[in-house]
Amino acid sequence: MGGGLILTMSAAFLFSYDLITQLDLFKAHKIEIRGAYRLSEEDICNQANINRGMNIFLINLSYARKRLLAHPWIAAAEIRLRPPSGILIQIREHSPLAFIELDKTYIINDQGEIFKEKGKLDRFQLPTIRGLSFSDLYIPDQPQTAPFRAVMEVLSLGKHLDSILPNRTIQEIHVDREIGLTLLAFKNKISIRLGYSNLSEKYDRLKHVLSHLRKRTDYNGIHFIDLNDTKRIVMRPIRAGASGDENKEV
Repeated sequence: MGGGLILTMSAAFLFSYDLITQLDLFKAHKIEIRGAYRLSEEDICNQANINRGMNIFLINLSYARKRLLAHPWIAAAEIRLRPPSGILIQIREHSPLAFIELDKTYIINDQGEIFKEKGKLDRFQLPTIRGLSFSDLYIPDQPQTAPFRAVMEVLSLGKHLDSILPNRTIQEIHVDREIGLTLLAFKNKISIRLGYSNLSEKYDRLKHVLSHLRKRTDYNGIHFIDLNDTKRIVMRPIRAGASGDENKEV
């Protein structure tokens, strides 16, 4: 009798499952996607292998989530069923912060983690970091190297709305193990030497210096500015009508 009961219950479950997975009532008519800014709804559904009209109870949620996380732009993903005919897909995309040149050119996110190699379609206006090595890169629960920490501080300062050097104006960040950081910024690629320390203070000093220079009638721009020494500022201004030899440091 026990064996018969088990067989009967198994048959009932199979019949119920077969019935549920064939009912039009449970076909996905509404797929809601949250957190997508760069990727389209079609991109996300294709990556998760979820299609409108499929039975929601035939979706392997764990497998679909793993497929989403395999996409280079997706940092986190969650999928929920909303019976009878809805699916919620919530993702968090990586936020690109800068390009970094190593053996190839990669993109790092706002945590300093490499999340993809730069492709032909990745034409963002981001700073390019040169001079770091793989050993400098972010590793959870490990102390950061001084060069990497300085680079990330510069990029963090550049996120502020009132920053004198917004990240969109920084073209390159050069890392020298001895000298520290040198930025190439603005359209005319002003070379700005910062070193490794007191970066926030140096940004403030740069703001005051540029504000003062722009008020001068003879100001025509700057080739180079060195803020590495906190006791002095060295600049090489561009003077109207001056030859290359006359653009001396002051």
